[in-house]
Amino acid sequence: MENNVLKKIFAPAPILAALLSLALYALGVFTDYPREVAGYDDPAGGSYSGTVLKGKYDGQGRLTLPGGDKYMGVFSAGTMEIRGQYSSANNFVYDGGFAEGRPSGEGTFTTKDGSVYKGTFRVGDITGEGAYHSKAGWSFTGTFKNGELLKGRLTLKDSSSYDGPFKDGLANGQGVYIHKEDGKDVWRYDGAFEAGQRHGKGTLTTLSPEGKVIMEENGNWVHNVLE
Repeated sequence: MENNVLKKIFAPAPILAALLSLALYALGVFTDYPREVAGYDDPAGGSYSGTVLKGKYDGQGRLTLPGGDKYMGVFSAGTMEIRGQYSSANNFVYDGGFAEGRPSGEGTFTTKDGSVYKGTFRVGDITGEGAYHSKAGWSFTGTFKNGELLKGRLTLKDSSSYDGPFKDGLANGQGVYIHKEDGKDVWRYDGAFEAGQRHGKGTLTTLSPEGKVIMEENGNWVHNVLE
């Protein structure tokens, strides 16, 4: 049996860094147009096509940044707003709501390797209810806060699962872990976790291939060891 029931496998930092990089592009100053279709080419390699109002992107438009990133959607007074799609040249695609130039509301975030988060964003942060499916084969459905797992179900590649709260990406608090092999439940632990280990009061139940209880170990656990 592994020492650590659950390892820290969700690393939100790269995702958040990418999302927070959706800062406002340094907009060029236009002549004072009424809202009309216009085009703009940046000498550095960027471009814009869409509508402008009072010298700023406003309404539907398509913006290409010098580095190759692209945004297609709604602008308001030069800022990405309401809804659109932002595509990084190398790393990710975000399709969903925007506020103050950052992902906000419901949206879908797809990374370069094909991992997908679909759910709620709050001003650039993954915060609220959502589901993350990793290309590596694991998934999480539940509540996020500032890009970190807060509470929900984590399902591993082998279909083993944990239901409960998290802290720093690890099982922490009262939860249930079910360990599977070849699609069948082998053992389960229902009780307290700390930093991904059985720690506190809980019950470890070993099961037969037919699902019958073979043994129950109930009591106080300290770093995966029953006292």
